[in-house]
Amino acid sequence: MQIGLKRGTVALEAWNSAYVDCAREVICVLRDILGEDAMDIQHIGSTSIRGIQSKPIIDLVVGVRDFAEMTVHNAALEEAGIIYRGQDVPEQQLYVIGEGEYRTHHIHVVIHGSREWNNYVNFRDYLNQRPEIALRYSQLKEQLAQEYPDNRGAYTKGKEQLIDEILTQAALWRSLNQDIAITEYDPDPSAVIDPVKILAEYPRVPKVFVSCFALASFERLLKFIEDESGTAPVQIGVIKAANHYTPIYRGIYQGQEIGFVCAYIGAPACVGMCEELFAMGAETVILYGNCGVLDRAIDDVAIILPTSAVRDEGTSFHYVPFSREIDLNTDYGSLFENMLIDLKIPYHKGKTWTTDAMYRETEEKVRRRKAEGCICVEMEASAMAALAKMRGKKVLQFFYAGDNLDTPVWDERSLSQHVKLDEKDKVGLIALEAALRILASEKASE
Repeated sequence: MQIGLKRGTVALEAWNSAYVDCAREVICVLRDILGEDAMDIQHIGSTSIRGIQSKPIIDLVVGVRDFAEMTVHNAALEEAGIIYRGQDVPEQQLYVIGEGEYRTHHIHVVIHGSREWNNYVNFRDYLNQRPEIALRYSQLKEQLAQEYPDNRGAYTKGKEQLIDEILTQAALWRSLNQDIAITEYDPDPSAVIDPVKILAEYPRVPKVFVSCFALASFERLLKFIEDESGTAPVQIGVIKAANHYTPIYRGIYQGQEIGFVCAYIGAPACVGMCEELFAMGAETVILYGNCGVLDRAIDDVAIILPTSAVRDEGTSFHYVPFSREIDLNTDYGSLFENMLIDLKIPYHKGKTWTTDAMYRETEEKVRRRKAEGCICVEMEASAMAALAKMRGKKVLQFFYAGDNLDTPVWDERSLSQHVKLDEKDKVGLIALEAALRILASEKASE
């Protein structure tokens, strides 16, 4: 990817994760030169807003106590290729990077904590949290870029009204959420502890994994694979946790190579496990398990295909921007539903409630979730969907009905992993059939 644009012109490109790296490199240079005179330096502008169209120019903002603390470094900055352009708008100074008529970086210097600083940061954070508004902004930019490809002044003027509207919304959003750390979404896909960097790809890791939560059902599933193929699944690695290791297996089912792992319970643990699976080379995870039902008409151990999830857990907000709900099974939902129809397997379809506090499923919250259309409750689905979306992987999730919360007194039904094992074995066979169809679908698309 190349960055840079001729002065005065307008050309937009799709968001690229490399923008984050480009910004980080220059921030490091600025920090080395400015030292403590820079109170903060951040990546701003459209290249910092995931998923929208932007000019391929990196915008940064430097927060200082006094403008003189910045200009004293002008000689050192110029030696590093960072050129001072003076005051471009009131209460700001501008520095640029580029050669001749081309600019690759705009560095805006403002007083830290000022209205200008807050506007830059609030605009970026709000649009990263509200993708539907970011899309509206992106569409306006595309329209203006077509109208004014050689007139950046007119292009900028055309955005002013919407920018002012967004800044007003962003300031209110910030005031309501500034003390809630979980709203601080960061679009940077890398992290200090990055599974891709600390885990090497294992040899012959299956592209498709089948995973369930109940240990008893998982062990029976492995025995079935052994009986069906005549060869026991082979352990190819482990997922390491602080208090135990979880084996990863490769097995053969109907001639196809499939991976197997017993899933961790709860959104943080389940997502962490699948982060490692994906880092090892997996591409798709089929995840199934027990859920509580919010509709007593759903029979015990009935199959449920969730279409969306209410995000009442914390993990997903670190993977995709804020929203109340997230779509599920966007890759293989139709394939799975058609399979159930082909096999004449009855099923229920609807919204799920993903919570990370099973002992806080109060009567009032059950009532609220039912009112907004939830038919079941579990602890992982929304977070797994967010992980798949951010990492560009695929997750198929389905449930079998367990305990009933749609009753004055909680009904445990088949919640225990040692109850109705034969029926739950059939659910495992459904997951295996889904794996075969996914593999066939992927092969057909090659």
